[in-house]
Amino acid sequence: MSLVNSAQLLAAQTGSPSLSQIFSTTTPLLLNLRFTNSRDLPRITKLFNGPQKAIMDPQNKIRARSERELAEPVISGSAVIAMDERDDIRFFGMASDHLHYGSHPAGLSEVGAVMCDVRGFGLAQVASAMLALRESARLRQEYPCLRVHGVHALVAKDNAPAQGIFSKSLQWGAVHEDHHPALFDVQGKYSCPDDRGSRMWFAFDQSASQKATAIVSQALARGHLSSRDSTQHIPLHIDWRALSIL
Repeated sequence: MSLVNSAQLLAAQTGSPSLSQIFSTTTPLLLNLRFTNSRDLPRITKLFNGPQKAIMDPQNKIRARSERELAEPVISGSAVIAMDERDDIRFFGMASDHLHYGSHPAGLSEVGAVMCDVRGFGLAQVASAMLALRESARLRQEYPCLRVHGVHALVAKDNAPAQGIFSKSLQWGAVHEDHHPALFDVQGKYSCPDDRGSRMWFAFDQSASQKATAIVSQALARGHLSSRDSTQHIPLHIDWRALSIL
């Protein structure tokens, strides 16, 4: 029996808080938010395939990924990680390139696999904004000859929390369904109409870019995250490379 399942069974028998409840209510003393590198690959692979994923992703919306799947975005820095004072992962998100070569070469960068257990402080918004800004600039530099669709996120229609982050908090534009087929064709993962119909695309457009710049700039200036009622603050150190994307 896994650590998480054992804790859930104990909680049911004793009425005590579950492991996920205990962990999710633990406010970190500080957070280091940065782009990933090769040294992070083992711990991120463990995150996706160990008991911590059930804590970070309690609704199991994110599928497990192998080290091979994680290697390229993590090693190249197309992923963001937040670590607390104990070196525990409190946020993870990454972007994956999808390139389609044919008569009309095209590409896009898909932000996804977003997991965060520090809630109510805006960590997911700051980290996701930082990642999207980096990927937007990188796409223009690395693929000048491709018809690039830009940075997008694909969200399940039943995943209300993720929709809220991208549409409301980050103000990404909802892509009209008429444009979905072109994005799915470039992504190359879903061909079944039912699979496509259960998901929606969000675009990191100009308005979203301006919002992201404001979010990251404000976090850098403040040096901390605040709770919704401004009664709690978490010191925040942001990777210096974030300055180059503003």
